[in-house]
Amino acid sequence: MRIDSAILIQLTERCFDLSMDAGVPQPDRKEFMAMGKRLRGSLLNLLTAKFDEGTMIVTLANTRMSEVNKKIKDITEVLAHTAQVIGQIGQVVSILDDLLKIAVNFV
Repeated sequence: MRIDSAILIQLTERCFDLSMDAGVPQPDRKEFMAMGKRLRGSLLNLLTAKFDEGTMIVTLANTRMSEVNKKIKDITEVLAHTAQVIGQIGQVVSILDDLLKIAVNFV
């Protein structure tokens, strides 16, 4: 029995990605960087480790990694949508600015 290295790799990469995402507050980016480094260290150490079949903590680790990996994926998607919405709000503000220019001309 082995740790699910594919999920651990994804989780590590996503932590590093979020650590460099300007949409994430700076203190959280630092935490994502620190967690990414710890996960990378665990990955390197556990990559070749073998455990007895049915080792409960391996099953638990794999399950929790899958759950957290999905949550971090969801966060990444929300951040992408947030950036899109911010862009759309910027367009609305621009249109409203144009309306204000017209209104000033009528006064």
